[in-house]
Amino acid sequence: MIRVRWQIELLFKLWKDVIDIDDWRTEHIWRILCEVYAKLIACVVQHWLMISGGIHSLEKSMTQASPPIKHLAWAIAFVINHVPEILELLVQHIGTILATSCHIDFSTNSLPTHQRIKQNTA
Repeated sequence: MIRVRWQIELLFKLWKDVIDIDDWRTEHIWRILCEVYAKLIACVVQHWLMISGGIHSLEKSMTQASPPIKHLAWAIAFVINHVPEILELLVQHIGTILATSCHIDFSTNSLPTHQRIKQNTA
C-alpha cells in the first residue's frame, strides 16, 4: 500500500511542479482562493485531456504528458471559446502526441505499481 500512496504523492508533486498549485501572485485571501480553485479546475481539465488522449493506459507517464498539454493550453482555451466544433480535432491531435511519447521506462529490478497490485489481487 505504500507504493500506492507514493503514486498519490507523485500526483501532488505533478500539480505543484507543472501547475504551481502552491504558488500565487497576491496577498489577498479571496484572490488566493480563486486562483487555487482555477488551478484545480486546470488540473481536472488536464487529466481529462490525458484520459481522452490515451493516458488511461497504465504504461504512460502523466509527468511526461503534462508539458504538451500545457504547451497547447492557449489553443484549447481559444477553441473552446471561439470554435468549439474544432475541439474534437484538437483532442485527437493531443492524443496523437501523447500516443507517440510519454512512455514509462521499466526497471529490470522492480515492477510498476499497477503490475504489483495485479499480482497481489490475483
